[in-house]
Amino acid sequence: MSSSSLIGLLATAVLLNASAFAQPAKKPTQRAAKASPAAPVPEVQLTPGQLEAANRVLTGSADCEFRQTVQLTAIDGRAGHFKLVFGKLSYTLVAQETTTGAVRLEDRKAGVVWLQIPAKSMLLNTRVGQRMVDSCVHEQQRFAVAPANSSLGIEEAPSEPSEPTVPGAPTVLPGPPAPTVPTVPTVPTMPTAPTAPAAPTVPTDTPSVPDPEPAPPPAPL
Repeated sequence: MSSSSLIGLLATAVLLNASAFAQPAKKPTQRAAKASPAAPVPEVQLTPGQLEAANRVLTGSADCEFRQTVQLTAIDGRAGHFKLVFGKLSYTLVAQETTTGAVRLEDRKAGVVWLQIPAKSMLLNTRVGQRMVDSCVHEQQRFAVAPANSSLGIEEAPSEPSEPTVPGAPTVLPGPPAPTVPTVPTVPTMPTAPTAPAAPTVPTDTPSVPDPEPAPPPAPL
């Protein structure tokens, strides 16, 4: 075999190997895992007391401390169940019976309680014993904390304007309060001695003596 034929065979082999490496590698195929459907939440049979408490729940938006907001909505088709959204947190709450008259919604799985009283509401974490957010006021709760005068339509009288301050005038500070004079105790009044009864009048039996007759005039000389 001539040298030229050998060189041609080597070139052909090199080209075949290069074309083999140039082919893209096939990516391994993976089957996507199918997400298993979430288990349905079992329906809880509520007592008449729980249903009565659910009727007193204030749904909607409540403005809380530090400009935070809590959104509470009733779940359709599930009496006594509510969805509470606080920031990025969401809970499913169930109305509970109470003896104090307050409205209590609880998510026992998450350990969260929504407590509603006439003046405000608060969100509690019962597992750590802390308040998650406080001073949440619903629109209807604002009427409970409003002053009594405003509810009766009575407006407060405007305060009298203070006298203007003269620039450069010395500030007169109020003096110390006058000392309190101790009160002299009252001397008790002595009881008055009873008056002795008057002595009875003794009748006199001495007869009255008639006046003597005048003496006759002297005889003339």
